[in-house]
Amino acid sequence: MLIDGKQISKNIMEELSSEIKTITSKLGRAPYLSIILIGNNPASEVYVREKLKACKYVGIFGNLTRFDSSASEEEIESDIKKKNDNKDVDGILLQLPLPDHLDSEKLIEFIDPNKDVDGLTTENIGLLVSGNPRFVPATPLGIIELINRMGVELKGRNVVIVGRSKIVGRPLSIIMSGKGANSNATVTLCHSWTSNLIDFTSQADVLIVSTGSANTINGSMI
Repeated sequence: MLIDGKQISKNIMEELSSEIKTITSKLGRAPYLSIILIGNNPASEVYVREKLKACKYVGIFGNLTRFDSSASEEEIESDIKKKNDNKDVDGILLQLPLPDHLDSEKLIEFIDPNKDVDGLTTENIGLLVSGNPRFVPATPLGIIELINRMGVELKGRNVVIVGRSKIVGRPLSIIMSGKGANSNATVTLCHSWTSNLIDFTSQADVLIVSTGSANTINGSMI
């Protein structure tokens, strides 16, 4: 089955644009997303550019705050707290990864959970685990949306996820094994220490790979 991700993305953007017009009318202003970018990681530059482009398309006010790669945790913490206190800021996104000298988990915890659009604070992860999510990390949510729009039924299926990151693999396993709409799958979470990976991937009804490494899976493993 081939998935036309670009067309699905276009459809979602059109739907969101309509919804955000309604929200803007109620708020009297456009929703405000504040993005924090530290350093000049090439991949992060691309991701942030695309996020700001998407914001503009659907009618969200996207604002970018840049910090030099040598910025201290105290500087970032202070900026996050200002954004927390700014009632016009609806969402805060700390672009990952951060420079090596910064503790991403520590800085994420400074974000107001009600503005944590990536769903990465301890409070929001806890809500996700409890089955009452406030925000869901974007990549897992996107994967679920693709599956739903392709009409793939997950209930009772064997799902294998390769990759256990905090932002993709782990939250996705929680969602798919939960009791929500089109969930209730039997989920196996594999990673770099999984022995005989092919034993799991070859038995999967649905296989999702999120390792950040090319050639982790080949045709013989499916």
